[in-house]
Amino acid sequence: MIIAATITLFIGLIAGYEVLRSLPLIPGLVVMGIVPFVMFFVWKNTAKKCGWNWFHWAKTYSVISLSCILMIGNSTELQVVTGWIIYGFIVVNILEASVCAFQKGIKYNGIAGILVALTTPLGSGVYVLEGSYDILYTTPILWIAAYTIWNFTFVYTVFTRVYCQHIAVLLAPFVLSLIYGADIWIQARVFTLAFFLLMYNTAFPWFYLRFTTEKWQSEKIGGMLIILSLASVLTYIGTIIVFQYYGIVLDCSKTIF
Repeated sequence: MIIAATITLFIGLIAGYEVLRSLPLIPGLVVMGIVPFVMFFVWKNTAKKCGWNWFHWAKTYSVISLSCILMIGNSTELQVVTGWIIYGFIVVNILEASVCAFQKGIKYNGIAGILVALTTPLGSGVYVLEGSYDILYTTPILWIAAYTIWNFTFVYTVFTRVYCQHIAVLLAPFVLSLIYGADIWIQARVFTLAFFLLMYNTAFPWFYLRFTTEKWQSEKIGGMLIILSLASVLTYIGTIIVFQYYGIVLDCSKTIF
């Protein structure tokens, strides 16, 4: 049942992304701006029963806010500002998770998260795809891989009950980046995650019953994932250093390094 639910969720997230990316500004802001704030009054009852913490609320409304900014930011005049807002949101979002990992005593994954945040591609790499509603963000595929591995490791080691659903949540934007190009990943990640959170918060019992994976959790696998997470981000940092040392110029490697 879990495998079928994960595949269903993956397909739903891909479909949800295609709908959100095709919406004009006003309908898009209604769906991702007004609806989530109206639904707060429904979600807060679920939150009381299920004990949602500060991280869940911060994640929900930071991602929803960023999805609205992406919809507004495809105006040419707002490209530069939007790029740096996206950058700030991504870094803060990663650091939120890193703080949560440290609080749970998973310090090495917290360190990996900090390294991922430090190497986040800068906001100057944003541009609009002409003739569409897409706003793209220059992003190296190696950084995307490092982020994806780190994020799954975070969920696996911190939220042991629900990590299976995040296979679909993380895989959807990664697959979309392979189909449309790496620069679509930021938009795909934000829209699919926002769409997932809308569904998850609204239909929490459905997800809770179908994605219970706590019995599959293994400390050994968690330890291996933490090592892989650190290795992936260090590999990315090493690649950037080598490229810069030999004077290899890659536009997609615009980071603080």
